Amino acid sequence: MKKSILRYTQFMGICTLLGFSFSCQKKEIIEEKFSTTTASTEQKEAVKVDPTTSLRAYSASSFAVVNKASTVAANGTKIPIVFTQGLFGFGREELLGLKYWGGGFKDLQEILKSNGYPTYTSNVGPISSNYDRAIELFYQIKGGSVDYGKAHSDKFGHLQKVGKTYPGLYPEWDKNHPIHLIGHSMGGQTIRYLLGLLEKGSVIERSIDGHAPIFDGNRKGWVKSITTISTPNSGTSLENTLGTGIVKLVKDVAISLANLSNTTGIDKVLYNFDIEQWGMNRDPNESFLSYVNKIGQSKLWASQDEGAYDLSIKGAMELNEFATTSPDVYYFALCTKATNTGILTGWEYPKLTMFAPCIPLVYPYAWPLPPGVGNYTNSNASANAGVIIDKKWWANDGLANTYSMRGPIGSKTVDYTPNMSIEKGTWYAELFNGYDHFDIVGLTIKDVTPLYLEHAKLLSQLQ
Repeated sequence: MKKSILRYTQFMGICTLLGFSFSCQKKEIIEEKFSTTTASTEQKEAVKVDPTTSLRAYSASSFAVVNKASTVAANGTKIPIVFTQGLFGFGREELLGLKYWGGGFKDLQEILKSNGYPTYTSNVGPISSNYDRAIELFYQIKGGSVDYGKAHSDKFGHLQKVGKTYPGLYPEWDKNHPIHLIGHSMGGQTIRYLLGLLEKGSVIERSIDGHAPIFDGNRKGWVKSITTISTPNSGTSLENTLGTGIVKLVKDVAISLANLSNTTGIDKVLYNFDIEQWGMNRDPNESFLSYVNKIGQSKLWASQDEGAYDLSIKGAMELNEFATTSPDVYYFALCTKATNTGILTGWEYPKLTMFAPCIPLVYPYAWPLPPGVGNYTNSNASANAGVIIDKKWWANDGLANTYSMRGPIGSKTVDYTPNMSIEKGTWYAELFNGYDHFDIVGLTIKDVTPLYLEHAKLLSQLQ
């Protein structure tokens, strides 16, 4: 128990540092543009307060699957679940064993396994692009040596092969041994990109002699379902409201963490950024500070082959052109909302329970201050890859827009209602009100175990 408390305390300390760095970026914008040193987040109008969703009321038994329920694959084996983390995520052995999926007190992987649902957790590059992460995820699940592809690697100027070799979480993976993929935040984009590679491959890569088999495509049936959790499937307007852009922000956050590590000692519990493809290996005796400063000078940041770009609306829409919805896969979007709606303006105000460092990022500031995610609009579609940002983008969970979580813009998306039929190729969106970006994976004090048990039960019923 003491170890769990220590892990949780360390993680919350790191999250606070991350949030502090994000908040400082917002404060700097306000000070620069309006010569003010404070920005009040005091609520100015009455709001509509929706009750927090009860996870124990979420029941897989209320879903009616098109075909008769089946808990196993065609060959009689149970279909496993694979978790994939988001931006700045971490593996099971990092942060002194703190679990990304469950936090300091729960371990969702082991809980699901103990209840009869085979479950694995991946650990892809925390700041890498979804393309690179999807490649890594493939080899982590299937096994083998990572090959990012010659054409892709040459285009962005990083290494094609870096010696990453995995035994495979589930080596038997194929169309007769499919899997369920679950991704949180950017992890949802990653698993969608992996599905695109499995089914389509890469035309340019497979035109090169000696290419890796992943680029051949033609792997339909390997994925039974996709579940995205708090995923900005069409990007986040956070980049627009920050002004400096997400790419610069992520870089600055990483460097800020390193600088703070000098006095906090958190370098002893942080993780490897896993970007060896950019020549950023961490030497055995290298300090975390030196390592991250080296990363800060990497040419990665001048490319569009990194995670922060994929989270922007422009980057996400480009990703969506490739990672289209497959007619052969079940899709679920678990959406989070941690804001209350203003009765007069319709602006979205952060709930008091929202992770505190996120509040300044999304708060709907009134003119003359720059708006936050909760009230930002932009009718210039050409500036946002054809997307008009209007009031439907205001609701959020502290980092991502709830609207964007519902599925890629243009996909067939329906709100879940009890006893509805579940069909492949359609996104089923479920709203979890009162949960912020960290709550929904158990990284705060909220217990989300019932949600994951019930969702695993639902997945096991898919034919």
